[in-house]
Amino acid sequence: MAALSTAFLSGALAERDADAFLHAGHTAEPALRYCAGPLPDGEAAFVYADGQATLCVSPALDAAARSTVRTEDSAAAVRVNDAPVGEQAVAVLDECGVTGPVLTPRNVPHDAALYAENAGYDVASTDAVARARGTKDAAERERTAAAQAAAVAGVERARELLRTATVADGRLWRDGSDEPVTTRTLREAIDAAVRSNGACPGVESRVVLGPEAGDPGDRIEPGETVVVRVAPREPGGYYGALARTFVVEGEGGWERRAQLAVERALDSALRELEAGVPASTIREEVMVECGAYGFDDDALPETAGHGVGLAPRERPDLRSDDPLPAGTVLAISPAVTDPDGGEVALTDLVAVTEDGYESLATTERSLRP
Repeated sequence: MAALSTAFLSGALAERDADAFLHAGHTAEPALRYCAGPLPDGEAAFVYADGQATLCVSPALDAAARSTVRTEDSAAAVRVNDAPVGEQAVAVLDECGVTGPVLTPRNVPHDAALYAENAGYDVASTDAVARARGTKDAAERERTAAAQAAAVAGVERARELLRTATVADGRLWRDGSDEPVTTRTLREAIDAAVRSNGACPGVESRVVLGPEAGDPGDRIEPGETVVVRVAPREPGGYYGALARTFVVEGEGGWERRAQLAVERALDSALRELEAGVPASTIREEVMVECGAYGFDDDALPETAGHGVGLAPRERPDLRSDDPLPAGTVLAISPAVTDPDGGEVALTDLVAVTEDGYESLATTERSLRP
């Protein structure tokens, strides 16, 4: 995990005339993980006051905390105690002589905020961490690329399973056997490939038949659109995002037109990418290109993409006009749906650069496995 620059916290405190920043909660929560680094399951608190970062943990997390806490601006302190982490955080505020407002993320647990308020501190919310997470440094992008490489492995395993499947009696059978190809067998194969590449299958990974996800045991039939979405998480907590659509022995009708639409939409969006471009421009490119192939707004996704990082979906929102800074990691996700034809979707993950973008691992787009 890269060292955490606390400059954004110093800036937020100065902007709000506040004295300290406090966050507490479960160690898997993305904002806390961003501040504290990867920790085992448990609870922790992160305090920044008087130019120093302090991580509060229970004895069970002591060793892990000392090896993962990450600041580059000052020596980080680790406070170990059996007391609730919110109570420990207030003790740090007391020791630092904090008298002014204390900033917290909007999603700080209620009990942590209560500890501070009951101790007489004026608590106010800030989105400083969310804004900082909107851009990824080189180490964060490297972790995201590792997650994306696992996503590619998962998609390629799905492609192989479908490519080697046999069509007999109008049904799809796994590699010439008497085992039908189902969404469950496909998802299990994807997950195995992701794990073998050092990542965990994400909660947003799924296999969709037709216009919506069905039962995990649904059979995959010849001519049916199969959308494979893979969003694995690497050990440091960063996610990938990749989607491809497959059709075994398709007729080349509706799904071929849809595939051309989403491919052109993705390419058009990528051509527009560079630092400073409004986020909404990317969504508009997707909508315009898909519309050119005859798909109206009802057939298109609401956002056409989103940020990816320590959460599978985070800033930026492509419906906003906020400029995209260099370092933004963005999943661009054109898709079209049809009540009868199903869904055709693509997702690629890229990092915005000053004059374009950097692909964070991808694979071919063909409908044919």
